[in-house]
Amino acid sequence: GGNRELKDTGVEVLEDPNGKTFTVSSRVEFRVTKEENGAEVTCSVDHESLQNSERSTTEKLQVHYKPTARIEPHPQYPREGEKLQLQCDGQGNPM
Repeated sequence: GGNRELKDTGVEVLEDPNGKTFTVSSRVEFRVTKEENGAEVTCSVDHESLQNSERSTTEKLQVHYKPTARIEPHPQYPREGEKLQLQCDGQGNPM
């Protein structure tokens, strides 16, 4: 968990057709794991024209990963003649 800053792989600056404004784009790439599912990613823009008022937007990551299955016995160490309950838990996205 926790926050980490991702560094861009380059910045692209394009002059808009009106000749007065610019569009600036940057891109980041990283390998995701199932642990990043639901993590929030924030993109921030700061410019002198914003008068120290940074603009940002946030998106939640949706990472698809293969399901895993686990069997849990209750009790964990049954004795002969006891009832045994087996619980199967699966986790994946999407399920």
